[in-house]
Amino acid sequence: ISSHSDSIHFFIYLLLFMLPLTLSFFFFFFLMIRRPPRSTLSSSSAASDVYKRQALSNRQKKEEMDEMDSNHAGPSPQQDAPPEDPLNSFLEQGLDWGDLGLDWDLPQELSRKEKLTLRKHVQHAIERGVQLFLLDFDETLVSLHTGGAWDEGLEELAQAIRPLFKEFISLVYAQGGRVAVATFSPQAVLIKQVLLRAMPEFGDVVVFGGRREMHRVCGEAVGTLECVRPHSKHLCSRQKQKHLEAAAEFYNLGTAQVMLIDDDEANVEQFRVDGAHGVVFDPDSPTVLDLSQAWLAL
Repeated sequence: ISSHSDSIHFFIYLLLFMLPLTLSFFFFFFLMIRRPPRSTLSSSSAASDVYKRQALSNRQKKEEMDEMDSNHAGPSPQQDAPPEDPLNSFLEQGLDWGDLGLDWDLPQELSRKEKLTLRKHVQHAIERGVQLFLLDFDETLVSLHTGGAWDEGLEELAQAIRPLFKEFISLVYAQGGRVAVATFSPQAVLIKQVLLRAMPEFGDVVVFGGRREMHRVCGEAVGTLECVRPHSKHLCSRQKQKHLEAAAEFYNLGTAQVMLIDDDEANVEQFRVDGAHGVVFDPDSPTVLDLSQAWLAL
């Protein structure tokens, strides 16, 4: 009887021990069926291969359907190929910025020392009797050459005006002088519009433009521009005698009261021969304007 009782107790204890394990097994098995583990296609995933194969199969079916749609619609290289970068294409051809037409000097700002030096030069010139400063346009007032046929818009040309001459014009007017433009370009009206765009506070700057037929453009607003052809005795002038004559007459000044600033040395020399002052501007030094050379040439 005692042995039989021990056996019964043994089976009872065994059932009590196995029952939690059995219940836990069925519980986790149930969870695996109802909620399969998440899977990824990366090699580091711990998910089962079953779900990986299922995802690969779905992706393969999608790619096959896309390929069938593409064959049905016909080739479309414009959509498949990425757009070509024009800058990269331009550089890969071994070209430089000059081939884009960007070969002019970018306007450079003046240092404080250069501004002080320019102020002294302007003050000295006015003290010596200069009342009118004539500025050449191409390669002088602006950092490029228009060739007398500019068609790129006012804003682009206005941005090419050198900061040196913006400062210079401001200093001249502050000390009671006058400024005008003397250019061979036939686009005198365009140049006047550019000046009004860039420096509207100096709207009374007059433009004397042209070579064979010179015109004078005045006006303090675009809608009030006046373009006239002044009379000149210099019918065939290679330099700027016409401009000197027209400017001196318009402002009622003597030639000794006029100074030309030009990058062309021939124009400057002719002004000096005609009794006016002249200064050669060096485009390679865009922040320097040495007016003292006008007195050294006397």
